Amino acid sequence: MVAFCEAAMALIQNTPNTALPAIARPRRPGKAFHYDDIAKVVATLDVVLIVASSVVSGLLYHWLAYGMLIDPSQSIGVGLTLAAAFVLVMSASGLYQPTALLSFGTQFKSLFLAGIGIVTFMTAVAFFLKIGGDFSRVSMGSFTVLALSTVAVSRLVWRDQLRKAMSHGLFQMKRALLICGDSFNHDRLAEEVSHYGMAIQHVLRCPNDDFSSLAGAFSAGIGFSVDEVLVATPYGNLPHVDTLLTELRALPLPIKVVVNDFAAELVSQPIQHIGGLVAFEIQRRPLTLTERFMKRAFDMMFAAMALIALAIPFIFVAIAIKLDSKGPVFFRQQRRGYNNEAFRIVKFRSMRVQEDGDTVTQARRQDSRITKVGRFIRATSIDELPQFWNVLCGHMSIVGPRPHAVAHDREYDQMIRKYTFRRHAKPGLTGWAQINGHRGETPTLGHMEARLNYDLWYIHNWSLFLDMRIIGRTVLEMINSKSAY
Repeated sequence: MVAFCEAAMALIQNTPNTALPAIARPRRPGKAFHYDDIAKVVATLDVVLIVASSVVSGLLYHWLAYGMLIDPSQSIGVGLTLAAAFVLVMSASGLYQPTALLSFGTQFKSLFLAGIGIVTFMTAVAFFLKIGGDFSRVSMGSFTVLALSTVAVSRLVWRDQLRKAMSHGLFQMKRALLICGDSFNHDRLAEEVSHYGMAIQHVLRCPNDDFSSLAGAFSAGIGFSVDEVLVATPYGNLPHVDTLLTELRALPLPIKVVVNDFAAELVSQPIQHIGGLVAFEIQRRPLTLTERFMKRAFDMMFAAMALIALAIPFIFVAIAIKLDSKGPVFFRQQRRGYNNEAFRIVKFRSMRVQEDGDTVTQARRQDSRITKVGRFIRATSIDELPQFWNVLCGHMSIVGPRPHAVAHDREYDQMIRKYTFRRHAKPGLTGWAQINGHRGETPTLGHMEARLNYDLWYIHNWSLFLDMRIIGRTVLEMINSKSAY
């Protein structure tokens, strides 16, 4: 046993750091800001910004309303109370962790909900305690807007600066020991974990992925100059890692198991407990009753306002189409919607030829079928706007997988097994795939599979906030996109 321990220790100590990417090499202790301290700094800055927003809004309100400045102590007290509640909520949600700070979408949604929720709760408490008269509603409203705005801007800055700092190795990284099979690509893992404050300092390989060969070594007292242990294994080898993990628990260090491929996808799904068993939710039901109500209410309100606002522009587009070429103003084509239900989609006509049958040819660049006006309204997506009527009628949603011609659906149903899953949601005017570069023609099967993956991700991760985010990005895409023709 002693001989084995010495051999294992030699293996670990002789693994050269030069085999790892430069970004993963740890810096000397004390020479850089520690990665784990980021959360404390961000939380402290949040307190400063919220208190400052409270003071500024209070002073500004009294100066504008009464022409005088007041003692800021009350504003400081309110700011500190709300800041403490905000920091507690964000900390409990894990939103101060550096990995969470890199996702601005998650941060924006969470800080907005937390901020509004805390202010609403505190306002209700003040009302029941009959101290609401001491606070101006205008001042509180301006404070809420200012605080959320400044914190949101700070999150944008933090995200960008964290990315730059990590790419330049400016943080003192956590040192890790990696235990893996001889077939595992540790270079890739080293690069991945380096973005999350960790550096692979030592690598211990197990021949033929036989982790049982290390049994007894760690409990025998092997010492490590590391802060964490990573065990990387393929899915099929997980049962053989159990003995090693039992041995590793003798070490007073955090231990993580790294999996890839199918196992990584599996464990990232929501978990449900069924008695003493654990189940992974591979596919959720197509929205609950409450979610469907929220989405439908939003769709109807948005579509109705859009149709009213666009009524006059629609008249000018219709006139331009009639003057440009012979044919109807609108183009109607059969599509398949939620649960494969048929409906007729409405567009402004942009082509001389109207295809709707067993064979439908996708539009291409320099397509001779496209009219002069049609080329403009397709490039700007104006031709899609009449589909607000389909949304109002309930055939479509504002956001969802884009509906394809029935002929194309039949074709891809045969070629891609998961293709039918995209009809688990109503089709949309815009979608997650479209704002991620998968708009327009799909010349190869690979292009359609890439679009499908985005559609399925949207269906599985739907939220009303995600819909609003997609709508906002769609507006920018309509201005800047070069993929429509």
